[in-house]
Amino acid sequence: MKKSLKRVLLTTLMILMVFSATFTAFGAEASAPASIQVLYDGQYITFKDAVPQIINGRTMVPFRQILEEMGMTVAFDAATRTVTANNDALTLSFQIGGSDINIVEDGKTTVKKMDVVPFIDKATSRTFVSARFMAESLGYNVGWDSGKKTVLINDFEKLFANADADFSIINLLLSTDLDLEKTYTLKGSFDSEIQVKAGADMMAFTMEGDIDGIQHKTDVDMTMHFAVDASEAIAQMPEDQQAAFTASLDMLKDITMKMKMNGADGIMYMNAPMFAVMDPSIDANTWLKMDIFKLYDEMGFDIRPLMDMSSSPVSLDKLISSFVSTAAPTDVDTYKNAASAYVFLKNLVGDDAFKKTTVGSTSTYTLKLDAAAITAAYAKTVLTEGMLMTPAELAEMKAGLDAIDFEADLTIKTTGGKLATYAMTGSGEAEGTTFNFALNGTPLTSDMTTEFSMESMMNMSMTITSVMAETSKTVDLSLPAGAKIMDYETLMPY
Repeated sequence: MKKSLKRVLLTTLMILMVFSATFTAFGAEASAPASIQVLYDGQYITFKDAVPQIINGRTMVPFRQILEEMGMTVAFDAATRTVTANNDALTLSFQIGGSDINIVEDGKTTVKKMDVVPFIDKATSRTFVSARFMAESLGYNVGWDSGKKTVLINDFEKLFANADADFSIINLLLSTDLDLEKTYTLKGSFDSEIQVKAGADMMAFTMEGDIDGIQHKTDVDMTMHFAVDASEAIAQMPEDQQAAFTASLDMLKDITMKMKMNGADGIMYMNAPMFAVMDPSIDANTWLKMDIFKLYDEMGFDIRPLMDMSSSPVSLDKLISSFVSTAAPTDVDTYKNAASAYVFLKNLVGDDAFKKTTVGSTSTYTLKLDAAAITAAYAKTVLTEGMLMTPAELAEMKAGLDAIDFEADLTIKTTGGKLATYAMTGSGEAEGTTFNFALNGTPLTSDMTTEFSMESMMNMSMTITSVMAETSKTVDLSLPAGAKIMDYETLMPY
């Protein structure tokens, strides 16, 4: 649950980033020429004596200029026709006419195959390389704006390089002072009541459960129990439907699921009697195998950085850049909007937005988020970023901010510079939907309650608690003797 809590908090921060990525950087938009262009960190590259070309669906550009624009020092060995480029982090090399590119980083060499090999353009005598391949080899985000015929190369890690310092207070919630080499027991429980509108009635049911497990870094051995009670909802159904639903929901009244996950490779095994209802060939000793990394990769999101939060110090700059690389829209304004969104977030929840009081070795940081705070952060961003707004745009912005009915209070206490306690409460209403929540805890505990209502369509309340404690036990990832393994995709195709 502690791991889940940290993901919730991180996701909250990055959701703010995504919402603020709709932030329009008002003013004159940079217009791209009619020919194919390359936009690097929001700036168009002006090619001097050779223009980009499309070969086999790939944008090819003069190798020396594109690599130098991306901060590389470039050398060319005419005898071997070998290009070598390096910066402080890595070295890459390739031969003109060859498909292999060698990348040396941290003493490790990786060989990749280029789908379009470098070639010499006879008209200009310039060597062309794939803009996408070169940029991705350097770890940059690459996209294509078809409307503007523009290759987009964004170095989001550089853009968010100061995130750890700019959001050091928020980062206290994401970091951990736990000894990550040790093993911890993990116990938690949840209890929820849900009402859903069905016709003219509100059908109610409850869910409750608990977890009990052991965790070491990202390796987890856990058992989860939960139960769903829908008897009240079933009683409201027509008599001819009650029998069918009762049979279907009876299996949810007492569910036990065992889970074992190897966080290094993202493989999780699950065992539960309820799987036999979905496939009669499944017996009590069958374990479903799921590749978590593959599942999220196919959804376009790399979950590995989030998994690493449980086994290494949190790096906000890398996490945010990874998230924005997969979630941000891809057009010529992407970098500009991401930069403005970052400034907005810094003004809203960065270190300077908190109030600090210190007594002895204990420091207390407080932050209030409401329409006034959002308006102030937005206005400050507009001014510092030099955005030009028309009266109509100003009126639209004001109307949007006036419609916000949201407030939250965050309190973080540290002792000796380390997280001691945290507490967050909030409530809001928008277009008939209301919610409120309360979250508090310590590095080893967390408690959360939340209520959510959607205009007589659905009401939900939930309470979640978790406790971690150091243990001498070890995580057992082995499966029982004679265990049968079934791929999760067989039972539930993606």
